[in-house]
Amino acid sequence: KDSVRLYASDSVGTTATYAWTPATEISNPNISDPVVHPKITTVYHIDVSDNGCTTSDSVTVNVIPFVTLSLGTDTTICLTDPVQLFAQTNAAHFAWSPSTGLNSASIKDPLAQPLSNTTYKLLATVGGCSAADSIRITVVPYPQVIADTGASICYNKTIQLHAATNAHFF
Repeated sequence: KDSVRLYASDSVGTTATYAWTPATEISNPNISDPVVHPKITTVYHIDVSDNGCTTSDSVTVNVIPFVTLSLGTDTTICLTDPVQLFAQTNAAHFAWSPSTGLNSASIKDPLAQPLSNTTYKLLATVGGCSAADSIRITVVPYPQVIADTGASICYNKTIQLHAATNAHFF
């Protein structure tokens, strides 16, 4: 069973009292930083009192039955071009590998700019739940094109221009 620590603070002094509700699935509802382990998504409310002044706040602890994760289909980019990776997931923590070519290996949707074909793997976690997926980025060189050097023609006349490319699609 997963748990999470909640935090509340009193910026005025050290004589504050704390009251977390609901008082179930909580280590101690009367301290600033209790550990909770709800079985379902729960909104915890906190009342902090200090010298007759009271303030309130709340925090939602989302409980999920499992982690979902999809990175989509493999893709192709031109050498030196970036591509945004998008993780469709309900996870909270992310570990991409390899980290080479990523602007960050610990965010949900990093920008990738690999210099060679790379398969990125993502481990997405929430507490003790995790899921993994991968996406392959194929890197190809920019296509080359060679066009005629140009020509001069008279107005209202036509000329056939020629070009060649190594591109597969155009």
